Amino acid sequence: MPTTYKRIQVTDDPRVQRILDIGSARWPQRRPGAVLVSLAEERAEQLAAGGEPGRADPVASLITVRGPAITTETVAEILADED
Repeated sequence: MPTTYKRIQVTDDPRVQRILDIGSARWPQRRPGAVLVSLAEERAEQLAAGGEPGRADPVASLITVRGPAITTETVAEILADED
């Protein structure tokens, strides 16, 4: 189809096919090019926000916990001790 936009060509190798398989499961009615653009757009938005997929807070990756893990029970005990 004629277009005034510059075109980008992607070789359909195993890596691209894996990405298309994942994206097509999410958007089964979209053409491969639209799937790639949608996935790239989502990832670009994550990077622009400074985050990684699956991380609600980009600052969370900067925090490390030393010692025992903090659990819901640990927090409840700490709050109970403050009363």
